[in-house]
Amino acid sequence: MELATSHIIESIKEQNLSYQKLHFLKSGISELFSILIDAIPEKSIRIMIDIILLISTELEAYGYNDLLFDFAFDSYHKKSQNMNEHWKMYALLEEDLQKLAISQPGSLKSILAGYLDTKYISIIRLLLVSYLSNIDFFIDDVYSLLTKRKLLYINTRIDYYVNDSINRIYPILQLQKREQLRILIFTIKIDSEVEYFKSQLKERKGRRSTIFWSNSVGYRKHQLLSSIPIDYLQEDKELYNEFQVLNRKFNSFVNEDIETLKGGVVGMPLENKAYERMNQEQWLKSMLKFGENYDPHQRRDFLKGGILQHSRAFREVVKREPEKWLKFLYSIGSRSDISKQYFSMGLSGLAESVIFPDKIKSLILKYYKIGDRDCKSNIVTIIDNKFIREKEPEFALEILQYYLNGEKDDIEDSWKKKYYAGSPLTSGINSLRGIAAFTLSKNIFYITQVSQMRKHA
Repeated sequence: MELATSHIIESIKEQNLSYQKLHFLKSGISELFSILIDAIPEKSIRIMIDIILLISTELEAYGYNDLLFDFAFDSYHKKSQNMNEHWKMYALLEEDLQKLAISQPGSLKSILAGYLDTKYISIIRLLLVSYLSNIDFFIDDVYSLLTKRKLLYINTRIDYYVNDSINRIYPILQLQKREQLRILIFTIKIDSEVEYFKSQLKERKGRRSTIFWSNSVGYRKHQLLSSIPIDYLQEDKELYNEFQVLNRKFNSFVNEDIETLKGGVVGMPLENKAYERMNQEQWLKSMLKFGENYDPHQRRDFLKGGILQHSRAFREVVKREPEKWLKFLYSIGSRSDISKQYFSMGLSGLAESVIFPDKIKSLILKYYKIGDRDCKSNIVTIIDNKFIREKEPEFALEILQYYLNGEKDDIEDSWKKKYYAGSPLTSGINSLRGIAAFTLSKNIFYITQVSQMRKHA
């Protein structure tokens, strides 16, 4: 065994390791260790931890709060269809550490003692998973990890275990230790949250706008407070009041393992019934709230969207009652504090609605030179759907010629950055000039015929 593992370790050191080179860990190493663990568990576990630590050391990692986040064992690799060999080894080690924590906790404590000072998140995660398998025996070890390291301050792939640790040790801690943990949680201040909010305030002041800005200050503290059993929270008035304030701000927190995959269709940020009842003033306020800087991912219900889904709902509203919303569209089209995404979707709704072209001609004349590319693209669709087909080809031709003679947009040259599979033709077709050219080409015979008929009339 010494010869085999020594060869593996030397191979790692000689590789000038990168994530792409981890394939050199040949298939079968994890199976070898699964056999050896049954025969000599303690020695096998030590060697596997050393190999994992060596891989973490050799590969790129980034530091945060005196901890190192190693990319080799980022959680998404574990969920890949063809699990990499180093992840198989990690998963095997995790499983056997949990078994040993129950069957031989004293031996495990001795094994892990040499790794308590590690800075690598992957090893710390193994420690927490092991300790949580026998929380009564390892309660002091868990407490030490939580309070002496800066694990409370991070919000990454191990926060599930940190939160779970708080939930499970809080009721059984000695009073003095519980009070120390309580103080740490209550007084915690995440510098990155504060700095991000300050940068937003600075930007808002510079732009002098009323755009909605999300405030993430207190997000991690809310998670930690939510991890304390509710009975103990309610007994502590100061903690409970803070919890209620943050709970109103961020909504209820549910501790979920980041490796538990959850999916679904991202929906609108408001309920369907709300969209049926909203008047123009309410729509205006909601557009200010769900603006470019609104971050739906800060909320626990990540399947509720933001500006994209909200603007699509607005398109449907305009599509159903176009004349009712014309004046509103006139006003938001020129406002700098409302994202052009809403005006663009309003134009899209007009293009799909049932409305006479003379009702919207003045709107097109006012905004067809607007700077936003998506708005202009939807104006082309309106030209195609309303003005060409409703026998106003001369007006349509005037707008299309303006776009055809205009400057390039970002889409037109995006093939140079390998978008659209690096195809100049495809990126050209999807540019504004390409859309205008396609609209003109498919209608050129009709436009010519109508023009000729009017000349001879």
